[in-house]
Amino acid sequence: MRRRTLPMLLLPVLAAGCAVKPSGKGTLAELRNMRPDVKEVKIDQGLEQAMVGYRRFLEEHDDCRGKVTFLQIAPPSRGEVHTYEEIRTHLDELSGRINGEFAEVDWVPIRYVNQGYPREDLAGFYRASQIGLITPLRDGMNLVCMEFMAANFDRAPALVLSELAGASHELTDAVRVNPRDLEGLMEGIKTALRMSPEERTRRAAALMTRIRALDVHGWAERILGQFSRSALRLVPERGTGTTHSRAPTEAETTW
Repeated sequence: MRRRTLPMLLLPVLAAGCAVKPSGKGTLAELRNMRPDVKEVKIDQGLEQAMVGYRRFLEEHDDCRGKVTFLQIAPPSRGEVHTYEEIRTHLDELSGRINGEFAEVDWVPIRYVNQGYPREDLAGFYRASQIGLITPLRDGMNLVCMEFMAANFDRAPALVLSELAGASHELTDAVRVNPRDLEGLMEGIKTALRMSPEERTRRAAALMTRIRALDVHGWAERILGQFSRSALRLVPERGTGTTHSRAPTEAETTW
């Protein structure tokens, strides 16, 4: 028996629809250079790695200070669990240290927001940003990266995506990084920032084509196609004792 993974996504149309009318919170001119990410405060979501990788980027590229802002939206998760409270406290301290080290009078490198927002506001944040930085340490699929691209269906942002997320196997035109490799993460951010408009457009178009193909209709086509291919099976040749692969006849087919 062979197992195949056939992912299905139900969000592209919804995300693209709410992106048409983003809220005012997400369309401020000052958000134009933000790199957004939206994760719950969980152990495996790579929030610390994203912040430390961004800090490493600022260390190595001081010409980008004052020009690039990292927006991290992290709705609280399981606030009553002590471990998650510790994670949140650590992230508060880490973002504060990075801001204290690099902030200027008119610029703060990290905007760390520990609350949730309606989908319309998130779409506005997505559309006001040039780069999506999605860095889970492990994730079965990860829909945030797809929501980010779907919200920007008529634009060409760059997507930096953890290779440890299941979605990275589908979205191969993203800039793939290992969030545990801080140098590689820094290089991924640099690559996305310095990517030419033509390259952004090419990658964004390829990503959206793939995301649109992951709807229920594409899933049905893929699974029916898999069933059709699976109908080819080894059929014994009469009197020869050998088998070969061909489509079974109606008389040979059993269900």
